[in-house]
Amino acid sequence: MSLDELRILAKNAQLTGYSGLRKADLIAHIQTVGESRLQTLLFPTWWQTYNNHVYGVITVAGVLLSVAFFLWPASNAIDASKQAPAKSERSTIESPISFADYARLRPSEKQSLFTGRIGEQFVWEGFLAGTIGFELGSLTGVPYDTPVSIEIEPTSSSSPQFSAVCHFGEILPTDSGIELALQLHLLTIGQRIRLSGELAGSPEVPILNDAFLEAVFPVGE
Repeated sequence: MSLDELRILAKNAQLTGYSGLRKADLIAHIQTVGESRLQTLLFPTWWQTYNNHVYGVITVAGVLLSVAFFLWPASNAIDASKQAPAKSERSTIESPISFADYARLRPSEKQSLFTGRIGEQFVWEGFLAGTIGFELGSLTGVPYDTPVSIEIEPTSSSSPQFSAVCHFGEILPTDSGIELALQLHLLTIGQRIRLSGELAGSPEVPILNDAFLEAVFPVGE
């Protein structure tokens, strides 16, 4: 995150004395709010992000419907009622596939899924089982210019399980790279996460390449 973005984050966290801090000191100051509060600020729910937009759309739609009701000619309404409704195009967003559901599939069903989706964008939900190329708990534990990955499992159980690897690639020292490093730093083993990426590997050893961290859920959820 840029210095301005970090200051906005500090303001949203209701911190004081942040305006004159350097970037490294500001990051340390922000971390004093605690991990749970920082996760809420970095990963707001869909409703927290868009509730104002939803209320605005509902208000505008209500006004337009009221105007249409009073101005639309009755004859047009009668003619329209005699016509068959036109088909509307709908765009859908893929629902995340629970890794637990995938793990329960028969080998033939896993193979069928890979045959139809390998090389395509895929959304998956699972539980963090381990890290590759970096350590949790410290910003300095997420190196730059080095490929990093995480391993996810179907459930939060500590017993050996079927797993998948999600490759993020190299973390670059850019604003987006620093943000990803901060997000990875806050993760906890056993935490439920949602990722997207290009499906690769095999049915027995699934991989998500060019992974993107879509959502992080509270620990224990």
